Amino acid sequence: MEIFERSIQIEVATIFYQTCGTKGNPPLLFLHGWPGYLLEKTNILPTLAKHFYVIAPVHPGLRKSDPLSQYTNIFEQYADVAAAILLKEKLLEQRVIVMGQ
Repeated sequence: MEIFERSIQIEVATIFYQTCGTKGNPPLLFLHGWPGYLLEKTNILPTLAKHFYVIAPVHPGLRKSDPLSQYTNIFEQYADVAAAILLKEKLLEQRVIVMGQ
């Protein structure tokens, strides 16, 4: 299954994320561990994509994703990033499964 790399602008930061699977499948937000990196986990995305539409952000400030201008509450900001990505993917109003490690 093909993995697509996408990005979103938040403030002045470019945040990268990957998608995999069929958009009509139930959405699954895959959050990689801290300070892990998503590309270490990409072999699991095609497996998950057999049943889900997987959205997998790269945490702000890690690898290709730029840091946000102010890190005041890293987890709250990560939630805001996830919400912005779901809005861009037109999935914010749907029930989304969140998976983290």
